[in-house]
Amino acid sequence: MKKQQTTQYVVLGVLMTEPKHGYEINKFLSIQLGNIWHVSTSQLYLLLQRLEVQGMVDSLVSSPGNRPPRKTISITAEGRSCFLSWVQSPTRHLRDLRIEFLTKLFFFRHLSLKNGDLLIRSQIQLLEDLREKIKTRRAKQHDTFRQLALGFKLSQFEVCLKWVQTEARPFIEKIG
Repeated sequence: MKKQQTTQYVVLGVLMTEPKHGYEINKFLSIQLGNIWHVSTSQLYLLLQRLEVQGMVDSLVSSPGNRPPRKTISITAEGRSCFLSWVQSPTRHLRDLRIEFLTKLFFFRHLSLKNGDLLIRSQIQLLEDLREKIKTRRAKQHDTFRQLALGFKLSQFEVCLKWVQTEARPFIEKIG
């Protein structure tokens, strides 16, 4: 369910610059985000239908000459607002940084969005808060295996925090 929700934001982000056909959306995803993101053609078309029902996108069917009808998809004001809210909010779970947070950074650059520094600061704060919770849980833990597991998770938080500070922050600073 989580990936499906995030996928809708990615598709909305692709439509932020101009209306596109489903094929063009799929091609954009493959070329621009293919190393971190994959959506099958059938998933994409089902998602586009769902987004239209939700009022996030509109479609216009055209019949160019004797070619089959084509649907052009455009983002609505509601879809734009929903996307901007998502892209500017920190990624809540450590496991989602690799895909979701990187995708947000991509869209900040691709769309020349402002206030990327706010995203970075809020992401760092969220990771620091979660790290402190893990430290507290680990300190209260008496089972050595659980301490070991929490220590591993703590190390992941440390690495991700360092990456956000040393890699993501300079990337965003170059944009804005």
